Amino acid sequence: MSLSAPSRRLASLCLSCNPPISTTTLAHRTRIPIDAALRRTLSSSQPRRADSTSSDKPNPILEEWKRKNPGDAAAGKRPSLPAGGLTPQSGDIAASSIFEDERRAQEQKDAEDAEGAEGEEEPGVMKVGGIRRNSEIMARLLDPNPAAREKWEKKMVVRSLRKGGRLNKALFLKRTEREHLSKSHNLKTSVKKLGMVARQIAGKTLDDAIVQMRFSKKKVAIEVLEQLEKARDEAVVMRGMG
Repeated sequence: MSLSAPSRRLASLCLSCNPPISTTTLAHRTRIPIDAALRRTLSSSQPRRADSTSSDKPNPILEEWKRKNPGDAAAGKRPSLPAGGLTPQSGDIAASSIFEDERRAQEQKDAEDAEGAEGEEEPGVMKVGGIRRNSEIMARLLDPNPAAREKWEKKMVVRSLRKGGRLNKALFLKRTEREHLSKSHNLKTSVKKLGMVARQIAGKTLDDAIVQMRFSKKKVAIEVLEQLEKARDEAVVMRGMG
C-alpha cells in the first residue's frame, strides 16, 4: 500500500483491521448478564439491615417505672407525663461563658440588697466597690508606714517655710501651666546629627522651635518639624492647651 492512498480509504482499512467488540462478546467473556453489567456502578452497595439485637436491650427508665407501679405494669398501661408537665430545673453556666460576669454582678447585687434589708453595717467595716472591707486591714495596705509619711509631710512644710512660700520654677510651672508629653518614632539619623538640631531649639517656645526647624537646612529637621507640629495638635486637642 502506497502513501498516496486517500485518507478515507486508510480509515476504512483501520476499522476493518480492529473490529469493535460487541456487547454480546463482553457479556460472554465476563459471564454477566448485559442488563446487570449496564446497571452496576461503583457506588452500589448492599442494603443495610436493622440490628435485631437493638430491640432486645432493656429500658432502665421503663424498668424502674414497672418496679414502682406493678399494678399498672400488669394491666399493660404505659407511663405518662404529669398533668402540669415536666418542671424545668435551673442550671448553671460554665466559668468561661460570656454571661458569667452578668451572673456574678446579679448575685452581688442580690447580696447587697439582702444586707441592706438586715440593718446597718457593723462598726469598722466599709464597702469598697460593693464589697465589704475591714478598715483596719485597708489602712495597713494604704498607709503601711504612717510614721514615715508624717515625717515626709513635716519636711515638705519646713521646706516651704524656709523659702518664704516661694516656689521654684518647676513647681511654678506645674501649678500654673499644663504639660503634654509626646514621643516620636525612631528617626533615621545618627545621635550626633540629631543632637545638633536638638541644641538649636532647646529652651525655646514651641512656635520659635517650629520656625527654626522650618528654615533649617538639616535633613533631619523635616522630621523634627513634623513631630513638633503633631505634638502641638495633640496638646490642643487632648489637654486643651493653646
